[in-house]
Amino acid sequence: MDGTIECEAGFMSSDGFLFGAIGAVSHLKNPCKVAKALALNGGYEGLIAPMVLVGSGAEQYAERQGFPLCEPSSLLAENTMKKWEKARISLEKSKDIQSTRMDTVGAVSITDDVVEACTSSGGIMLKAPGRLGHCTVFGSGMWAERRNSRCIGISASGCGEALIRADFCRSLANKLINRDEDELPSEIVHRFLDDNFLKSTVMAPIAADRRYAGGLVLLQEDDRYELIVFHNTTVFPFAYRHGSVV
Repeated sequence: MDGTIECEAGFMSSDGFLFGAIGAVSHLKNPCKVAKALALNGGYEGLIAPMVLVGSGAEQYAERQGFPLCEPSSLLAENTMKKWEKARISLEKSKDIQSTRMDTVGAVSITDDVVEACTSSGGIMLKAPGRLGHCTVFGSGMWAERRNSRCIGISASGCGEALIRADFCRSLANKLINRDEDELPSEIVHRFLDDNFLKSTVMAPIAADRRYAGGLVLLQEDDRYELIVFHNTTVFPFAYRHGSVV
């Protein structure tokens, strides 16, 4: 809201449901790498490793793990600053800000039956300083699981507060993994988005026209793979790679 940079990221592995996240950081170029280090390495021998670190604590941890800090100004893009200034002026004039831009990126992968998912965000336009979004909440911004012969990885973008309320990725993954053989995964995703997100009673505080969601679902069963891309926004860019083919 005040024009400062605050990023967040979360990482999850199906190997032991490992999860790590960092939030409200302003001096890191690669928050995803730091979140992954927290999930996989910890660095808190003899103690219960934290799942989430924020602010200066997250940046101190990153330094201890060998990640360089940077100046916040190096993370600013001219185009983004112009959009922020326009939104700020509109807010001062008491105009409704109807931007559907959710500054989130994510990825999912399956290699040798290990699933990994990661989501990172700079937050919504004009977000409150110190605000944490869905990337930092276990089960909301991403999910990675292997159960019997089925593997699933999910990364989600959208209105973070709504995704948190829905326990979005974990709940969707549970429905997909427990599906019957004759159920199409794409139809399950469609029903979930409609019934468990858009029409859910827990969404009461979130205006209906702000309940944005989009994401990637990567499924594996035996030697079969399926990628599902879903969104209720105007656009949702994505790419995929299989081997060396992009």
